[in-house]
Amino acid sequence: RYQQVIDAISKRLSYLSMLIESPIVLQKLIQHISHSAYFSKAIIKTPSLLEILFEGLDDKDFDCEYQWQMMMKKYNTNDEEQYLEILCQFKQRMQFKAIMAYIDEINDAKTTSKILTELAQTILSLVIKQALQQVQNQEIFFDIEDLIVVAYGSLAMQNMHLNSDFDIVFILDKSITNDNHRTLMRWIKRIIHLLSIQTYSGTLYTLDTQLRPNGKSGAAVVTRSNFENYQRNEAWTWEHAALIKSRAIYANSQQGKWFNQLRQQILCQKRDPQMVDSELSEMAGKLKLLSHKEHQKEFAKLGRILKQAHDNTAIINTIVIDDISNEKKINQSIEA
Repeated sequence: RYQQVIDAISKRLSYLSMLIESPIVLQKLIQHISHSAYFSKAIIKTPSLLEILFEGLDDKDFDCEYQWQMMMKKYNTNDEEQYLEILCQFKQRMQFKAIMAYIDEINDAKTTSKILTELAQTILSLVIKQALQQVQNQEIFFDIEDLIVVAYGSLAMQNMHLNSDFDIVFILDKSITNDNHRTLMRWIKRIIHLLSIQTYSGTLYTLDTQLRPNGKSGAAVVTRSNFENYQRNEAWTWEHAALIKSRAIYANSQQGKWFNQLRQQILCQKRDPQMVDSELSEMAGKLKLLSHKEHQKEFAKLGRILKQAHDNTAIINTIVIDDISNEKKINQSIEA
């Protein structure tokens, strides 16, 4: 790993000089690449990440909005393609800092996951705004606050690691009409495109659309009323179980309140315990065949919440991520 890093940075004599003149930093580099393949792979791909080892870390390094503002001051570009490239580099730098602080025991696994979650939310917000600017022409149909994004799983639970994808649903807080439909579809497709396209610096995030109403075959975006109707009248039990690990990650205060109220009403319905167990067990079996991963324990935990929520509303907010499990996922992601 060390030889590969030296080969990658050898064209930049300033980096080699800094390592020669800074034995402490050189030792730090060796410690980090010895600990995990993540560091050598990251530096080989983007040698400028080596600068972070020389700079050190402080609290502002984990303030995503502040760091993005600093990045934009440095580059100050209006070019769409370059903007996306800079966004990918921003993600790389923030991830590198977060994992470095974790390995150096500055931050624990829980804090690291929260930093990676905040990074994901910051990038999503920037992409939503950039996508709207790109598709909106003279006819202004939408404002950035017309969109609500609901996350499920790791992103919702602030449990992100390096390989986490986006389980998200787009909800429009506005009526879909013949006039605005085309622009809306272009907006959502552009968001998905910007998040998942391969650039020189990599991709931002992989999207999972399984939790759309009606799954992958469902609409890319639904209205608030359609989402609410689906959850109340059409959603499967496993989709309600997934709603336990959900959060509105892109919403104003009023929209966030609406989602939280709907979530509570859906989850606290009175249910047939045997039906809950049967349907969740069946779904866990299907998922095992598809992904070869065991879901029975997780679904059993979510099932207990669904069965008890009618008599104990507070239980729907009691899901916590086990610190040992969280640490394991982060370690696996940096060794991959």
